[in-house]
Amino acid sequence: MISRLTVTIVVVPVFLLCSSLTALTNAQFFQRVGRGSFETLPIPVYPIPLKQELTGMRFSLFDGVPIIIAEHAARGEKQASGYLERALAREEMVAAPIRQVPADAALKGPAIMIGIAGDGSPAAREAERRQWTDSRLSLKAEGYRLEVSPQGILLLGADARGLLYGAVTIMQLIRHDTPGDYPWVQGAFIVDHPVKPFRGIHVYLPSREDFPWFRSFAENVLLRLKMNTIIFEVSGGMEYRRHPEINIGWAEFSADGLRNGHQTGSDRHLPPQWRLREAREMGEWIGLDSPNSEPGGGFGVPQSEVRDLVDFLKSLGFNVIPEVQSLTHSYYLLTRHRELAEVPETLWPDSYNPADPRVYDLVGEVLDEVIDVFGPSIVCIGHDEWRSGGIHPAYKGEDTGKWYAKDVLWFRNYLNRHGIQTMIWGDIFEGFGPPDIDPKENSMFPSLKGAAEAVREGGGRDILAINWRFNHKFTKRVKVNPIEMTATYVDKQILGNFRAFSYLEKPEEYRQLAADSSVIGGAPSNWTINDEGATVRSGMLANYVAAGQLLWSAHDPSPRLWRKYIQMFVPQAKSRVQQRLYPSRLSAREDFQPLSLESAANAPWSDKSGGWDFAGVKPGRRVLGLIPFEFSAASREAAIVAVNRPGAANRRQYPYPVNSNPVTVGKKVASLVFCLATSDRALAVKPWFSAFVMAVNEPVGYLEIVYTDSLRTTVPLRYGLELVSWDEPDAVLYWSDVFPMPKRPETGVSVFEWVNPRPWREVAYVRLSGLQRTDGPRLPLRLGSGTGNGGDSDAVPLLLAVTACLHNVPPLEVQNNSEETVDP
Repeated sequence: MISRLTVTIVVVPVFLLCSSLTALTNAQFFQRVGRGSFETLPIPVYPIPLKQELTGMRFSLFDGVPIIIAEHAARGEKQASGYLERALAREEMVAAPIRQVPADAALKGPAIMIGIAGDGSPAAREAERRQWTDSRLSLKAEGYRLEVSPQGILLLGADARGLLYGAVTIMQLIRHDTPGDYPWVQGAFIVDHPVKPFRGIHVYLPSREDFPWFRSFAENVLLRLKMNTIIFEVSGGMEYRRHPEINIGWAEFSADGLRNGHQTGSDRHLPPQWRLREAREMGEWIGLDSPNSEPGGGFGVPQSEVRDLVDFLKSLGFNVIPEVQSLTHSYYLLTRHRELAEVPETLWPDSYNPADPRVYDLVGEVLDEVIDVFGPSIVCIGHDEWRSGGIHPAYKGEDTGKWYAKDVLWFRNYLNRHGIQTMIWGDIFEGFGPPDIDPKENSMFPSLKGAAEAVREGGGRDILAINWRFNHKFTKRVKVNPIEMTATYVDKQILGNFRAFSYLEKPEEYRQLAADSSVIGGAPSNWTINDEGATVRSGMLANYVAAGQLLWSAHDPSPRLWRKYIQMFVPQAKSRVQQRLYPSRLSAREDFQPLSLESAANAPWSDKSGGWDFAGVKPGRRVLGLIPFEFSAASREAAIVAVNRPGAANRRQYPYPVNSNPVTVGKKVASLVFCLATSDRALAVKPWFSAFVMAVNEPVGYLEIVYTDSLRTTVPLRYGLELVSWDEPDAVLYWSDVFPMPKRPETGVSVFEWVNPRPWREVAYVRLSGLQRTDGPRLPLRLGSGTGNGGDSDAVPLLLAVTACLHNVPPLEVQNNSEETVDP
């Protein structure tokens, strides 16, 4: 064990790394690494590497250990070394200076050597000396090789991205013996590369205030998942200097959504005469396309700030694709250019008229500004959900597919002249747009006869399609394979709206879909406002974490093992993104003290009338997420804490009090860690809906924490943020961990950590409380996670266990006068 206070640096005469490695069994490995890993994980790297061998050796990190790169290093090497230097300083408090040295320099002492294969760097020369050119370990695009031994680390990347991903893996191999000691890197030899070249996410451009969060999220979550692409839907969310009227109209449109709710098919969108006409022609009322009013938070973010964000993301190896919605979802263009609208009478026109040549003067100037700011290699032009298309008088007697194809090819040719590839949502290619489909089976689209063929014949095979119905329920009804159909029109496609987490139980279903040679990757889509809370409550964090594994790795872990990886990744991501050191992540086992629930327990483990069943829980000490909890005897009638939610809307009368008895703490704590669940599912926003109106997580109760000096603080328990239902084990919460219980894989609990803002003051007790129901406004059915007809749910909070974390608690002799300077 090496203490930070007593470090002795041993200089090794020559930089040599061990080339012969002995793999450990899982049990041996986890005996050596101690805290920081889960017992069943074969390797603490996620996504799971292609090949890996773990050794019993370790490389000790210390201040001054150099990161060695080439004297004339390329940009990619500088980016990777810069990332590693920042990450070691920020996360491990280790200063590792970057040294640029000649390839033939004599190196002494432990070091971290990194370089790109074949670039003549010291790392590449060392790799050649060890015969890393062996074809068995040949590097592929974005791949890397990594070797960690007691003498140092050698990392070789196939290219700039591969080198960066190898640096990410180094950070995942870092361990600690005890808090406060210098970290060390697990001895390993890893060869890795991705199975798909396109690994991304689709999000709205964040609001101005959320730019710092997204920068941190991209670096500390998306990069760690080895994602390489971010698609930003821009719309009116960026400043347009040549057309400031677009931003003014966008602000009005978004404000209207905040006040009244923009929902697809809302009666507010289309006058009665148009609704009746569509009812006759399409067989039903179909409304307009989705408003997507969230980019930029409803305002135009200054171009200089957008450019800075894009440049930062590119420095992390991301390909940043702007989505310039066109033809459809064009509300931002038409709020001040109603004369170009397909249906000018609409309150907020959604689609422009592609038969009007003035359209292209406007969109061309908008495109030029976006291209100038983003400097993209790909631009997405939208074109999905042309619901109202085909009813403009200009189309009379003609197939609207002609105008659709003309519009697509205008963009494709315009972007090609700038050396930019076109990306498009692949509606027309997937087998759902052609007119041979009964309109009643295909109510989303007008007639698009010949559109896909015209795009292909016009040179559009080089368009990258986002196939968003690759696993759609319509496939059984219309007897088409969307992936095969799309491949007849374009060369490459990705899986859009990629609900990767749904393949947790059956990853082989994804592998079958992705086996088509035209499928180059995928991207989960977050259709909520792009901020920290919405990313969690929408379920997208789970999708991102699952997508990272499916798109990068060739391995499909068992569902239980996959959950273990997710449970390892998510809490670490929380700490990194917030750049906050949570006490539980810094503590040794002796810092944890499980508390007794005896004074407050009032409910059994299983209560069918109450709606929960924890029959599989074993009493006694159990570790969840590296935190020990003490569970009461399952045979007792009073094993957990439950409360009631009385009120006018109460549909289930619980025989429990609204406020529980106190759970005694009686000590100074750095944090309290709660094992929680709810009796039923409650309201939480899901993907695909506007976050402006539906950013809702129903509070089901709260924790009241009382200090010995009588100061009280309350912590809300919101469904989908701090806790989830006992029967929703696959929910992945940013603020907590979810764990299946023994012998009941469908049962789960949440672990939530409250960080004490006054660790120098003793906490007397904590109490669980329910909330009164009200007769307030009720929410639409489709917004709920399990709320029946909306409004307050039947869910009540359940407290299963509490553990106090005593890490770094100030001593008893803290002076009152010093407390006055810091006490809130």
